Amino acid sequence: MGNKKFLTTGKLIVIVILLVFLGYFIYRYICSYIYIKNMEGQKSYSEAVEIVKKCYSSVQTDKMWHRKTTTCPKCHKNLLREITFIGDYSLHSLIGNSDEGSLSVNTITQVCKNQDCKFFALHKELFFEEDNFYETIYSGKYINLEDVLMESSVEEQSDTPEENDVIIIKSIPAGEPPSWINKYEFVENSILNFVTSTSFFNDIEKVEENTKKQFFEQGKYDIIKHLKNQIFMNFAEAALEIGVYKDSTGEKLRELFLSNVEKTKVPDLNIKDTYIQQIKEGTRQYYRIYVLFSLTVEKYRELSKQIFADTYKQIEQNNHATDLLKKIETKFYGK
Repeated sequence: MGNKKFLTTGKLIVIVILLVFLGYFIYRYICSYIYIKNMEGQKSYSEAVEIVKKCYSSVQTDKMWHRKTTTCPKCHKNLLREITFIGDYSLHSLIGNSDEGSLSVNTITQVCKNQDCKFFALHKELFFEEDNFYETIYSGKYINLEDVLMESSVEEQSDTPEENDVIIIKSIPAGEPPSWINKYEFVENSILNFVTSTSFFNDIEKVEENTKKQFFEQGKYDIIKHLKNQIFMNFAEAALEIGVYKDSTGEKLRELFLSNVEKTKVPDLNIKDTYIQQIKEGTRQYYRIYVLFSLTVEKYRELSKQIFADTYKQIEQNNHATDLLKKIETKFYGK
């Protein structure tokens, strides 16, 4: 009896130990999954800095272009250094031809030299034949300016503070500006929000209603174009990653999908808010109108699903094309 009891107790101990190990591995898996999910939207700051350092160290000077100083979207001072690095062909291997001239991936860095602002953004621009894709890899504040702006031999043009100061004379409505004006696209409560801005030199009281409507319509047009671009380039990038462009079927899928994107009607966007500033910048005075548009995430998903559905209908007799499209769709929604 004693031996049986000992064996039973021993089994229980082994089972408990196994359960503890199993629980630990499940915990590690869940934590890892959550971490991966959290990183899907943007790379971390440290990863973004590494990309910047790689750009400076790996490209030749003739591959660094469009260096310019412009107005920072955060502090509105003319201290933002924007540099485009060209010649990053790392994705060529995904389509099986390292000499493929129709594919180009550019990296764009934006760094504000205002130490009170420290705005830093890193973008990717992908071109494949007639398609282009613009993605924000990271946006936020930098820790050290020298980490993200590594030009030691290239000095900024000499600007006096008086020339760069931007003064907000008046705002409509009065008071602190809303937090959304410095954002372009963000999600809040299952709502996709988009911000457009337009500058004009006429007095706001003299701007006709028709002109204001034109601002709104142009803003809507830009966002609809952006949404369609986003859907198609997510498709194109997913297709590149799984190598579907190695035969003519992949190219045909690309053409069909693009055609369906272009003829898709985007649900109407809602105008949630507007904000106007009267601005003095050096000797210039002008107005800037910000418009906040919105679209539900559900409507956006319905849009992409409909485009896939339309494409499936056009290839339903072709099993190979259908299989490829299923793989692309899985990759597309797995992002």
